[in-house]
Amino acid sequence: MENDDKQQITRALWAICIFIAINWIVQPLLNHVLAFPVRGLSGLFATIVGIVVILLLSTSGERQSFLGPTKKEHMRIWPFLMLICIACLIEVIGKSVGQGITTALYHMTQSQFQTGVQNVTKGVNNTFFFVVYSLFIAPFLEEAVFRGYLLHRLEKFGPTVAIFVSALAYAIFHASVVTISFIFLLSLLLGYISYQYGVRWAIFFHMVDNAFIPIIASFFPISSVELTEFAIYIVGALIACLILLMNLEQIILWFKTHKSKEHSWNMVLVNVPMGILLVAGIIAYALQII
Repeated sequence: MENDDKQQITRALWAICIFIAINWIVQPLLNHVLAFPVRGLSGLFATIVGIVVILLLSTSGERQSFLGPTKKEHMRIWPFLMLICIACLIEVIGKSVGQGITTALYHMTQSQFQTGVQNVTKGVNNTFFFVVYSLFIAPFLEEAVFRGYLLHRLEKFGPTVAIFVSALAYAIFHASVVTISFIFLLSLLLGYISYQYGVRWAIFFHMVDNAFIPIIASFFPISSVELTEFAIYIVGALIACLILLMNLEQIILWFKTHKSKEHSWNMVLVNVPMGILLVAGIIAYALQII
């Protein structure tokens, strides 16, 4: 049985490696070589190609449950709002760490880093398609792959393994040294939501998280939208800290009662595709610094 489990893990990780490789190759190809005119369209094409490959590498049973099991705990309004506050806390942490990394890299590499940022952002504009893509299409496709497919494949080995590995793969997929802390922490939260309530709630939460703060901020009569957004995140973060402190015992109990199976970490972390994934991630992040 352990042999079958390891084969299942290895196949899932190979599929994710190929999915990430396709996105890393196809997106720059479409953007820079073919000069794709619409921002986000290259990401849509690359992600769809990657999902097709994952489906081809999956068994018929895996394809039928691509979005994970449907019979999960029902999400209620208060847990949802509490999780939104925790997302605000993650945003504050992510912005703070990201700003620190950006400043450090700028001082380390001076003009090289500044030039790199300018090249990445040159000609970028938020078209209507990109807004639709970032608010609806990307959350659906990304959650389907990383929480629906990968987390669900690893779920039988325990939630901590499944949530951590899917979060790690998701952070590597984005390959952003500036936003890595935010992406990884948010992915842990999305992994918990997918495990506890189902991937459909993770998709919905991802969409809301991408949309609701800028929408709320736009209604405030303050000239700086960024200042308003940050103020909302700070309030949410303070509420999140209070929620976490008040529920500390339940959180500890949840981890105690949701332990991973014996040898699960070894099976997941000690194999060829995971090694390739980690090395590729390190190289991708290092290339942004050099």
